[in-house]
Amino acid sequence: MKASKILCAKSSKNGVIVLEGFEGNKIRYMGSSVAKSAPCDDEVNSVAFSLKEGDKGFIAIRAFIIRPKSTDAFSFFLPVEWRGDMPFVDLESLWIPPFSDRLGALNYFGLMVEIDGIIYTTNLFDKDKEGKRYISNCNLLCKYLAGDVDADAVKSAATELIEEEEAKKRILELEERIKDLNKLLSEKDQIIYKKDKLMEDYRGRADKIIDAAETLYIDVNQQWFHRPAVKKALKDIDRAFIE
Repeated sequence: MKASKILCAKSSKNGVIVLEGFEGNKIRYMGSSVAKSAPCDDEVNSVAFSLKEGDKGFIAIRAFIIRPKSTDAFSFFLPVEWRGDMPFVDLESLWIPPFSDRLGALNYFGLMVEIDGIIYTTNLFDKDKEGKRYISNCNLLCKYLAGDVDADAVKSAATELIEEEEAKKRILELEERIKDLNKLLSEKDQIIYKKDKLMEDYRGRADKIIDAAETLYIDVNQQWFHRPAVKKALKDIDRAFIE
């Protein structure tokens, strides 16, 4: 199946190319070695991308033939370049990788390339699978296939994503620990407040008890000295000293 059977293309001298599906057919723009486009994470009726004058490479797309009861999907690496004073996408041909050791595959979920026995893929669902590494930038893999970047650029991008994910996990763990510490600090403050409140209550009660005891002591002393027997004994003591 040729791409020209599913979609058409229109070009402009300003470097923009628009791809549009025939009769409701859909397109998913995956990436490119040279072209620029807005992210396209879903099937659309048309998509625009741009080339700089002199650029030559390919675009990766998925095209969908929509039928009443079924949908057929096709993947294409389409050559793109400037011809004369206009950008051009070849819907009749397929782009052929210029290097025999840089081969790619395109499916519904994204683009895949193999480097040193490891599959680098833009399929997010494959990122945790053994022998695979996730790459979020499909254009980078396209540039690798075209020979515009080396294998180290792809490996570094994959490593950076892994480190970024690990950093995010550490940040989340630290945020949880901070929440726990804040909770403990709040509980500590409540305990200190309750302790201070109890101490204040106890001090108030103690002061009242001391005041009552002093008053009672004074009253007892006064009552003791006013007793008749005590008065008589004190007088006898006074006379004894006089005599």
